[in-house]
Amino acid sequence: MKAKRIRALDWLVWSFIVLALLLWNSATVYAGTKKMKTPAAKLGAKVVKYDAIVVGAGYSGLISGAILAKNGLKVLVVEKADQIGGRLGAVNYNGYWLEWGPRESSDFEDNFVIITEKGQYGLKAAKEAGADISWVGPIDPLVLMHNVSDGKVVRMDADAEGGKKFFTEVLKLTPEQTTKVTGILNRLAAEDPEKWIDVPMKEWLATVKDRDEAFDKAIYWLAIVHLALPLEETSTGRWIQMFRNPQRLYRINDSKVGGLQGLAEAYARLIRKHGGEIKTGLETVEITTQDKKITGVVARDKINVVQEFEAPVVVYAEPFWDILSVIDESNFPADMVKNARKLETGYVGDFWCKNIGISRLPTIRATGKTDQYVGYNQVLFDKTIGWSIPSLSSKKAAPKGKHLLCLNGTTKVPGNFASSKADADALMDYMRRYYSDLDEIIEWENYQWPKVWGTGNTWLPMRRSPIEAPGVEGLYFVGNTVEVDGTFADIGANSAMQASQLILQKQIKK
Repeated sequence: MKAKRIRALDWLVWSFIVLALLLWNSATVYAGTKKMKTPAAKLGAKVVKYDAIVVGAGYSGLISGAILAKNGLKVLVVEKADQIGGRLGAVNYNGYWLEWGPRESSDFEDNFVIITEKGQYGLKAAKEAGADISWVGPIDPLVLMHNVSDGKVVRMDADAEGGKKFFTEVLKLTPEQTTKVTGILNRLAAEDPEKWIDVPMKEWLATVKDRDEAFDKAIYWLAIVHLALPLEETSTGRWIQMFRNPQRLYRINDSKVGGLQGLAEAYARLIRKHGGEIKTGLETVEITTQDKKITGVVARDKINVVQEFEAPVVVYAEPFWDILSVIDESNFPADMVKNARKLETGYVGDFWCKNIGISRLPTIRATGKTDQYVGYNQVLFDKTIGWSIPSLSSKKAAPKGKHLLCLNGTTKVPGNFASSKADADALMDYMRRYYSDLDEIIEWENYQWPKVWGTGNTWLPMRRSPIEAPGVEGLYFVGNTVEVDGTFADIGANSAMQASQLILQKQIKK
């Protein structure tokens, strides 16, 4: 009987314990709910008003936001990814800042800031926004060109002399062949680029009466180096623009974040400094209009909770054709819609990156010296492929005492991961010949596969978007899919400055 009473007492005690735990848990939940003054679903229910909303926190979007905020506008930047920077940015990975930005990025950028020599739009944009940017560059030489067949490395710049060195020292053309090739290209460069924008290279090539095997070889490899593939389908006018306005490469050495994320953060600091807001993790699902005038933006978070924002101005910093998914195409002229659809067809290809953490800088076999080159090593395979060492230019790109080595390659057509790894392995084989101690210094490796890079889209033989949307008051386009002067990143900087100036001029008139 005593044993039964003990068991009954045990059961009673445990019942009280379980009941106490349930009551404590309910109280905790209630207390947590009480602290949350409004239910989660209502957090974004209030419509907030701004002077301008920027859709996309990539390079051009952040420049636009910074310039507008500096000039007194109440600015909101909305970004679908969980961080700013887009493809230009970098993501922290165990203390290393890996290039190419987050997965959700859909803008066009590089792992170097490309600034055109004559326009210098990237530098001008920083000055106009008042951005304190720690530029590293222009990088000299522009690129190191590696010829796999004989291991020769040629220092090159994007000028006439650099072109001659490429033809003679890399492609092994004779002086006579080089003279002929440069003569043909100089004739092309003298043409008016505006007349040739819509003309594919195959049509111009058909008019070159003195072309030969040496010329075809030269122009083919130029196309590979400049991501202008397939050559025959690229814009003749854009080749003319490139010949007239050489490129310069820059990196960033920010004191707080690594890689090119430092450039994004420099503009973000300005936006916040001048009272602007940046909201990440918000996908724009609708741009609202009334009587052909912009009224605001509807966005949703990761769990589809909607937030509404009102503004008479929207700066769209995503690819041009994506606008048709957030605003009814009936708002635009038919030819603009048609052109957007055509431009989207060029957003194809494949891109891979292999990141390697190294314990120290590698040693160049031919010289016995530590590699100190901060630029890009372009390897002459039959595709765009090469490597760089971001931690040489950005102190925060890797933990103190460590370094980051980045390999990457692109193809015009979509590939698969096996082919990407094969390309990386082939590049590694060459790098083992170039460096004497590569395998000794490797601490970790991983692959990035952004898939579509899309930069080749800028070579398409058709007009890109206007800065100001025809027929919709208050809508502006910025980024690499806008028809302004410049190359790659400089297109984004130039369009951002022009759009911001138009907006501010209209604000003054009001």
